[in-house]
Amino acid sequence: MRIGRSRTAAGPPDHPEQGGPAQPEVTGSVDTLVEGATLRRGKIVVEGWHASGGRPVVAVAASVQGAVVGAASTGIERPDVAAALGDDAARSGWSMELDLTDVSADRATVVFHAWPSPGSAPVVLPPVHVRFADPSSGRAGGNWAEDRGPRTGIDLPPGGELPRSWVDVTGFAYWPGRIIDRVELLVDGEHVGRCRLGLARDDDVDRHGSIEAQLSGLTTEVDLGALDDDRPSVELALRVRPIGGEPRDTGHATFTLAPTGTTFDDDVREGDPDRADELSRVLGRLPAGTGPADGQLRLLVATHDLDYGGAQLWLQELLRRTGAGTRFPCTLVAQEDGPLRDELERLGIVVHVVGRPPAGDLDAYQSQVTEISLWAAAAGANAALVNSLIAYAGSDAAVGLGLPVVWAIHESWTPDHFWTAQYGRSGMHPGVRARAMRALAGAGAVVFESAATLALHRDDCGPGRAAVVPYGVDTEAIGRFREDHDRTAVRRDLGFGEDDRVLLVLGTIDPRKAQTVITECFGLLCDDRPAWTLVLVGDTGTGYSERLAATIAERGLGDRVRVEPVTEAIFPWYLAADVFVCASDVESLPRSVLEAMAFGVPVLATSVFGLPEVIDEGRTGFLVEPLSRAALIDGLRRVLDLDPDRLAAVGEAGRTLVAADYGADGYSADVRTLLDGLVADPSALPADLVTPRHRGT
Repeated sequence: MRIGRSRTAAGPPDHPEQGGPAQPEVTGSVDTLVEGATLRRGKIVVEGWHASGGRPVVAVAASVQGAVVGAASTGIERPDVAAALGDDAARSGWSMELDLTDVSADRATVVFHAWPSPGSAPVVLPPVHVRFADPSSGRAGGNWAEDRGPRTGIDLPPGGELPRSWVDVTGFAYWPGRIIDRVELLVDGEHVGRCRLGLARDDDVDRHGSIEAQLSGLTTEVDLGALDDDRPSVELALRVRPIGGEPRDTGHATFTLAPTGTTFDDDVREGDPDRADELSRVLGRLPAGTGPADGQLRLLVATHDLDYGGAQLWLQELLRRTGAGTRFPCTLVAQEDGPLRDELERLGIVVHVVGRPPAGDLDAYQSQVTEISLWAAAAGANAALVNSLIAYAGSDAAVGLGLPVVWAIHESWTPDHFWTAQYGRSGMHPGVRARAMRALAGAGAVVFESAATLALHRDDCGPGRAAVVPYGVDTEAIGRFREDHDRTAVRRDLGFGEDDRVLLVLGTIDPRKAQTVITECFGLLCDDRPAWTLVLVGDTGTGYSERLAATIAERGLGDRVRVEPVTEAIFPWYLAADVFVCASDVESLPRSVLEAMAFGVPVLATSVFGLPEVIDEGRTGFLVEPLSRAALIDGLRRVLDLDPDRLAAVGEAGRTLVAADYGADGYSADVRTLLDGLVADPSALPADLVTPRHRGT
């Protein structure tokens, strides 16, 4: 609680010995408008409290350049004030809306006035200096304003109990007058990881008008299961590092840890035996499949959804190239429908949609496994391909039927971390979790796009069953598109001139892909680079997309940043681009990066998981640290200012690499070889069937 002493409108308080009446003393605070804040123009909410003589003042008003921009009466309960000044001051809180729409200056002084009693003259309160100018590379508010430090918060209730497992930590951090480089989570004073930044806040943080506050949301996960069993509590805090300044540790809060061995549901039954018996009876009445004796693969495929996305397009390309539905029968079970279904059915694949696994209900989950088993048995399947970790019910069904399983895992989390992220700490029934892990251990081959992702799962797979099968893209189709299309004409059709430079980000607009942070960083650099335009392709109308669009408008970047909807026609965007950016903090090996490289577009990417296995710094692309605004700004500055010939050379080196090692034929052939080999000999190991093809293995 801040206590501010007032001045009168005419100057210092009058003195009785000079013959004038003494002005009443006003104490209080403007809580949500801090000195040096960078504000958006428009209407914002400001809150605070003021009292005089131990009682609430009558009213408070705010003015800018002599014009009143807001006013409010007191009457809001403030227990903190009552504790300091007494119960008579309890209702001294106020909340007002300031209309700053017509403030044209880059800087402004907001002057607050308080009326101590009815009919009294207003008392002038200490002013607050703010600004509306574009931020500089190091300080958004310049050196003219007092640095009051970061404003932060962790959303977990202080003193609450946390499980000894993965915990999702959310909160906010912004620093009036500064640009935050990164925020780190501290556990008992020790650094455990960086936070994802650039998230919108849906609570009061955004109401107070600071541009920094609007995208101040943050999130990260921490594994409290790694702590000593005898530790009763844990302290969490945030370390905020500004660009060009020293870090500050803030937000310290202590939490109780759940007792060691505590579970939120101890029921680990295998399932309803009556349902299992029913499944056996039904399967016994079905005509048996021809099985491997006729030499033909009969494939069951289980996947999460049929929308556009890297894992989904990986599957579609694989099934098309291997001849699923034409060269061999294929039945696909998806949890959710999507636009890829039409193409799959045109290939002759039978598609069923069964819904998301009911992870919290063991009996309902068993019912879904039974349903998948029935589809597999009816199709006479003799092998299964499972696409993504979330499709575990399909693998559970296939393993239960004794089918050899090839399971492609694209997620860059350990299973325990992934289940917690998907369902919360108690949303997945322990029996369902046990079944999923048993299915993972029972898969004949578990394939990963990168060695870094494989390392997260190696201990959960059967011995020798994990293998790297590098992702691939349709390099032949990309080559044909480049030959058949004139780049100048394509750029013109997309609205770019001959001298324009295009910085492309392509992928579903999503917090983990950091499009808000990319936009912020580009906004700091674009004034000095007028030829460059940032294009963000992948808008699906989410709340994150809406916040991104609002940020572009509020920061005056509408003529420098374009947001385009998700589209199937992505090749023209690659052909038009001069540089491609991927700033994700979680990616196994993004399809978009390989496609950009196949087009010869130089790539700037974060060094996460499989990306360093593809990108040699400065030769086939450029790498920056993840979750750091300073690193991304430096990386952007480097590529935007690089000599065009040097950029072209890096792009060509990337194209050559992808053409040689990351074509779609390679991974499609490897997966088909694994399936055929396991049908012939379920005991065969992946290393016996396919040869590692890239340097990460």
